[in-house]
Amino acid sequence: MGKISEKKSAASCSGCFAWGQLPGRFCRGCYTYGQQHAVGECAGCRRQVPVDDKYGYCRLCRAQATWAIKASGKASVIEPHLRQVTCQQLFFANLQRPKNGGPRVGKAGRRVLKPSPLPEPPRVITTSTQLTLFTAPRDFRRFDRELHADLANPWLVRARQAARALGEARGWSRWIASDVNRALVIVLSGFREGESIRYSELFPALRVRGLPVVRTAEVLDHLGLFTDDRAPAVDRWLERKLDGIPPGIHRAVEAWIRTLLDGGPRSAPRSRRTTWAYLSEIQPVLLEWSNRYDHLREVSREDIIAARDAVTGKQRESRIVALRSLFRHAKKNGQIFRSPRSASVSPGRPAASFKPSTRRTSTKPSPPPPPQTSDSSSPWPPSMRHDRR
Repeated sequence: MGKISEKKSAASCSGCFAWGQLPGRFCRGCYTYGQQHAVGECAGCRRQVPVDDKYGYCRLCRAQATWAIKASGKASVIEPHLRQVTCQQLFFANLQRPKNGGPRVGKAGRRVLKPSPLPEPPRVITTSTQLTLFTAPRDFRRFDRELHADLANPWLVRARQAARALGEARGWSRWIASDVNRALVIVLSGFREGESIRYSELFPALRVRGLPVVRTAEVLDHLGLFTDDRAPAVDRWLERKLDGIPPGIHRAVEAWIRTLLDGGPRSAPRSRRTTWAYLSEIQPVLLEWSNRYDHLREVSREDIIAARDAVTGKQRESRIVALRSLFRHAKKNGQIFRSPRSASVSPGRPAASFKPSTRRTSTKPSPPPPPQTSDSSSPWPPSMRHDRR
């Protein structure tokens, strides 16, 4: 049976009465059925058409019994349903098979299909390894599949098999699996043993083509071929915030920030929002001190007071809390010898003196007034100071 012309008009099949464009008097199914079986009287419809040798039914009756089995939703043999055929459901030619759903008929419906096992990946055997003199970044954006693709590369073969197994376990769609396959061809066509695919090389080449970066990196990491050379977000943030600060102050502030984020032996970690607020509040102060000092040990009490009085309201309280936390951490870790906030009396302030009472209403001397609980010269407000007893 040859190809059906698009200009040919539709007709009805002489065997199953299917309507559509036919290559001749019969549709393709009836033509094949007639080549395999002899003509006889059908046990169901009583027509003189090709019938099977086992039950004596034509293709139309067998198709009706098959649809009845699929409609019931249970796998069964076809013989009981053949005897129950009393009418025929007509259909379009060459469309009934794709539209048939449900379980398979007969023994095929009772069997559980086992997935074919994946072949063992070939072992990559090399007689020698070329040592790397220096590492040069590779530009996968220049990859051309027609010129550079090497589908026989053993590492590419292993990676594609690993991607297939990982996709089945994760439930990847066929579009995702196809994109990952394309990405592996790009990065592993010229791969050699001992090399590694870095994230900085992988991301630009796949992003410009719209291919999945994370899933491709997951497959490469599964094979031990991936190196994540991205700098942590905290490091980039600290580098940006502490730009222009001398090394002595930079080290102390960085150690303080990492203790706030990760915690220490006797300190719980703080939230990222709190850490960001602390450093953002004292960053202008640190930049101002960096013009005069090289280390926090050089910061004096007057510098603390000036930084405190430069702002007001809620910002003043936030700055006091952040500076107190910074100098407490520096004092605890030996980065400064004495905290500038620990002085209680300003330089040149006279000591307090008390005079005895001159009233004669009592023979006992009057008690001295209680000591002052607040020090106006202290850089910290009373609610944030801890008196030593």
